[in-house]
Amino acid sequence: KGNENDKQKRIDNIEKYAKENTVIMDDYDKLTLSAEARVIWDTFNTQLEQYRSLREESINLVKNNNYTEAEEHWTEVEKSREQMFESLDKLIIRNNDMAKDSNSENAKLYNTSSKLIYSFMIGGLLISIVLGSVLSLYMVNSIKKGLIFAEALGNGDLSKEIDLNSKDELGQLAKALNIAKDNIRVLVKEIMQNSDEITMSSEELSATVEEITSKLEIVNENTGEIVKETYDTSATTE
Repeated sequence: KGNENDKQKRIDNIEKYAKENTVIMDDYDKLTLSAEARVIWDTFNTQLEQYRSLREESINLVKNNNYTEAEEHWTEVEKSREQMFESLDKLIIRNNDMAKDSNSENAKLYNTSSKLIYSFMIGGLLISIVLGSVLSLYMVNSIKKGLIFAEALGNGDLSKEIDLNSKDELGQLAKALNIAKDNIRVLVKEIMQNSDEITMSSEELSATVEEITSKLEIVNENTGEIVKETYDTSATTE
């Protein structure tokens, strides 16, 4: 009875492992395989079916206590299993080769990607440096033009302008300063014109005053003559 239990236990373990292998093989069969690997896999499945058939025959012989015939039959089972394992080894080797090839391709892709990333980083850095230099030079030149304009304006020279036609904030500032300079020049021109008019009016007034003064002097002289004649007339009458 102990041997029967042990025999049944071994048979149950074989069936258990067979089911586990079937699940694993079904999962593997769903994978994308190369043409060569698929051929090896199909060959392995055919050999596996043959092996399982021979194994079932051996198990049935054992169940029927035909141990001698089962032992003789087991030689075919072993031979079938060896053929199956040879195909399995070929499949494993092929999978390892595919894995190595895949790793090699991944390494090449990684190296290429790394080079591209570093190239982009270096290129971006160089572009940033160039743009920063151009921007700094532009700002320095703009500020110099502003300083020249401010110095000319401080010296009373209203003929200078800031030659900056950009549409950024500096360009808008230059445009506003040029407009302010033009307004100052117009204002100064108007003040000068008004000053000329005032000067002309002052000269006319001065001439008028001189004329009046001259006439008053004549009147004064005439008045003196009248007084003299009156005095002389009075003396003659006496």
